[in-house]
Amino acid sequence: MNFTPYISMDACAGNVTDVCKIGQELLMSVRNFSQCVLEQKKSVLRYFNGVDHFYTTYFFEIGTALFGQIGNFSYKAEGVQCILKTEPRRDLVPLFRYFNGQDHFYTTDPDEIGTTLPGVIGRYGYQYEHIPGYCYRKREQDTVPLYRYCNLVDHFYTTNPDEIRTIVRGEYGRFGYRYEGVVCYVLPYVNWPLG
Repeated sequence: MNFTPYISMDACAGNVTDVCKIGQELLMSVRNFSQCVLEQKKSVLRYFNGVDHFYTTYFFEIGTALFGQIGNFSYKAEGVQCILKTEPRRDLVPLFRYFNGQDHFYTTDPDEIGTTLPGVIGRYGYQYEHIPGYCYRKREQDTVPLYRYCNLVDHFYTTNPDEIRTIVRGEYGRFGYRYEGVVCYVLPYVNWPLG
């Protein structure tokens, strides 16, 4: 039995409608997912709820991966931030994820928080959650820096320093974020929208 998906031509006439946009985004997500599985990579999705930027490789944590859509815990999808590797290798380091009830924190240096035991609370009230993936400690071919910023409430991570407009350690940029340094080096995501 053959199945042919049907979209009314009226739905796509004139301006591209939400139905067509969602279809295009889902198709792109399936293509990216297939490529990532084959190459042992996973996309890091970025969300913001007005207080905390949240990064995850599991879209089901928020319930959506569609740009601009609001999901669980009032997090709004902001797109794919970067790509992490799924398996450890000699040239890769784990990226650890922590949460203190208000802010998610990501680091390759477990000594910053002092624990990598699930559920254990370390420095600054951060509880270890898990390893979302693996990244490079030093710059390798085809990688870009993952920059870390903090505005006293929220840690913000980006591969695009133009979002905050500084990469001078200790200097403040847009939205009150102070540059803290490069966390690690990651694979870029080429279709990343600037929100």
